[in-house]
Amino acid sequence: MTAESVSVPDRKLRILVVEDEPLIAMMLAQMLNELGCEYIGPIGNRKTALECARTEEMDAAILNLVIGGEKAYDVAEALAARGIPFGFASGVHRDGFAKEWFDRPYLEKPFTSADVWRLLSQVFADTSETILRKPRSGSTTPLQAPDQSN
Repeated sequence: MTAESVSVPDRKLRILVVEDEPLIAMMLAQMLNELGCEYIGPIGNRKTALECARTEEMDAAILNLVIGGEKAYDVAEALAARGIPFGFASGVHRDGFAKEWFDRPYLEKPFTSADVWRLLSQVFADTSETILRKPRSGSTTPLQAPDQSN
């Protein structure tokens, strides 16, 4: 299945979001909503993320490599053990990753809605699952965090 041939599923895909930076977490949640996904979280605590990775019903996950100053390889291992597809969205350059995780889809911060779509298309590339709707044309700039002044 190619990224260009994906179709809209008959239900919203549930995506676990593990991100400890609040503004990035909010923007990522907004981007997933735009893509027609339901997001779980965002989770900014490694212990909570690990519990969710072990127990939560989800279709996939987007995992920041460093949560609260600690690398979240245990969260990645829990997802992999359950066969849940996931990718990394991180400010850590790919060279900073343990070699066993180089095969996972990777998105370097900052990213756009179109980048998140491509990441999830890669995450689901080996499944027969229909994926998600394509971002609106022109969604090549980062979405803004919701106004918190109200």
